[in-house]
Amino acid sequence: MPSMPDLKNKLTTVVDRAPAALTSSTQGTGASWADHEVGVWVQLGIGATVGTTPALVVQLQQSKNDNTADASGAADAYTDVSGATVTLSDSDANSAVSFMAYNYNEKYLRLNYTITGSSASFVIGATISANKKS
Repeated sequence: MPSMPDLKNKLTTVVDRAPAALTSSTQGTGASWADHEVGVWVQLGIGATVGTTPALVVQLQQSKNDNTADASGAADAYTDVSGATVTLSDSDANSAVSFMAYNYNEKYLRLNYTITGSSASFVIGATISANKKS
C-alpha cells in the first residue's frame, strides 16, 4: 500500500484573498513559487452573490519579479497564464470551485479578479497551493 505524502512539510498554501465581499475588480497579492514543483491548485470559496447579471472572472497571472524592479532589471508586469481562468456567475453562489495550472514559467503568481454586472458583489475567498521541491 503506498504511503500518504507528507502534506505538512511538502504542501504550501497561500491565501490570495481572504473571504470578503468583492464589489470591484482587483488583484491578489503576488507570492513566490520558485522553490515549488510546477503545478498549482487554485481553490475558490464562493458565498453570496448579488446584483443584476453578476459575473466574476478569476485569472491566474505571473511575473518574474512581482512587478518590482530588481538587480536583474526593470519591473515585470503581471500577465495572464493561458487557460488558467474561471468565470463565475450567480449560479455559483455558496459553492467551491477549483482548477489546476501548469503552463506558467515565472516565479511569482497571483489571481486577478474582474467583476461585471449592475451592483454586482461576490463573497469570495481564494488560495493557491503547490508542492515544495524535494
